[in-house]
Amino acid sequence: MDDDGWIAREQILGPEARSKVPGEFQTQYPHYANPPTLFMVLEAFVNKLGSKTGSDSRQVVPGSLEVSVVGDSGAAEQYLRELYPLLKRHYSWFRKTQWGDIKSYDREAFSTKEAYRWRGRTDRHILTSGLDDYPRAQPPHPGELHIDLISWMGMMTRSMKRIAETLQETDDVAEFKKIQEAILRNIDDLHWDEKAQTYCDATIDDYEES
Repeated sequence: MDDDGWIAREQILGPEARSKVPGEFQTQYPHYANPPTLFMVLEAFVNKLGSKTGSDSRQVVPGSLEVSVVGDSGAAEQYLRELYPLLKRHYSWFRKTQWGDIKSYDREAFSTKEAYRWRGRTDRHILTSGLDDYPRAQPPHPGELHIDLISWMGMMTRSMKRIAETLQETDDVAEFKKIQEAILRNIDDLHWDEKAQTYCDATIDDYEES
């Protein structure tokens, strides 16, 4: 992670690795994101800590993370506390660099802040999204909003809230709860297509309307 909170997609080191990756994808940019799948693991970790059933009969390897951290609430809390400032930095980087434009296009939404657009978009793909060649509106437009990314941000916010709750960071919990509500409301306001009865990307037409 760099000082701003960016985590690169991959390190393509050495001629053998570079021979397998097209040249246009070898250079990475610190305003390009990738799906924050790390937060799925973190949320599962927090859920494991909160489980009181004792019904998990799987065998685990002595000395593994599950034994040394998940099995020790003090160690688990310390582990999360060490990660927490870095996770907040990465989360803030996402919100700052992948924001979507609501105000410029007279969009009506619950929140004027919670909308998102993958950077790195071309007319052929959004490699950064993980859904590389998923059909998107043509031509690309800087005013478009991406349903998959706002969904990722909702998951990320929920995970941050759960971690903050575990660490009893009450002010942060309140802030994440507020953001989560705004994201959920904006998914409906900005992405629901009544005619198609599904959630869609939003884009801007020839008349500069959403």
